Amino acid sequence: MLFITFCREVVADCKDEFVVSCPTIRHLVLNLFSAPSPLMPDILFDPMNHKQLVSRFLTQLVNERRTLTQKLCWTEKEFPSEATFQALMFSDAKQAFAQDPMKINYVVLMETGQRIKSATTNKKPKIDKKRTSSEPPKPAVTKKRSDLLIINGRKVIIELKSNGLFTGVRTVSNKSSADKLGKAIHQVVHYAKAQGIDNGILLNIVAHNSPEGSLLPQYEQDGVTVHVHQARFAQDFSSWEWIAPSQPLKAFFTAKK
Repeated sequence: MLFITFCREVVADCKDEFVVSCPTIRHLVLNLFSAPSPLMPDILFDPMNHKQLVSRFLTQLVNERRTLTQKLCWTEKEFPSEATFQALMFSDAKQAFAQDPMKINYVVLMETGQRIKSATTNKKPKIDKKRTSSEPPKPAVTKKRSDLLIINGRKVIIELKSNGLFTGVRTVSNKSSADKLGKAIHQVVHYAKAQGIDNGILLNIVAHNSPEGSLLPQYEQDGVTVHVHQARFAQDFSSWEWIAPSQPLKAFFTAKK
């Protein structure tokens, strides 16, 4: 016989919450009352349908708006962190694949790749005044890992950004924004080559008060196609919309090798 103990708590804003005493039972109860993730058709993983795949993830995030409105994982910019979106999308994909018998061979992973330490040299390390003399210098580390990878016979790489608005236009006033887009595109190109594929997805999720950007649907760099998507959520995360009209300075990105 199985006993479940519920404890009632009244939080500061007068909402009732229930605490389950056993972590295992808590997990089972959450799965029981959570809405099932909709299935993910094979067609979504075709490079020509990456926008539909991203749209499906964003729509599912709307169902997590209560989680997103909690400020436990927000950044200094008062917006959910990249890691928050990454975790929710990973969970969504895993649940959708588990519910579909035809997706038994699908694999979804986070932070795929490796961290590479810089090669040691005979040069004396620079003295860091902020570090005590007894503390050894830390080796340099280079991140070479994509945010989300889905494998189903072909690979889909997704690089996430949170509230780092991309305008796509490089001028004196917004040079940094254009440079950020260029660096993000280069990241996707780097990850795609590391996985042996010729395309990847760059998804930037921004706050409700962010202005519209100016982006192309895709960028070509070093033989890799980067599908760029920028979405703006409502203040309460109850809806989202695309904000990426195609009026960018494309030459700036295609010229860089």
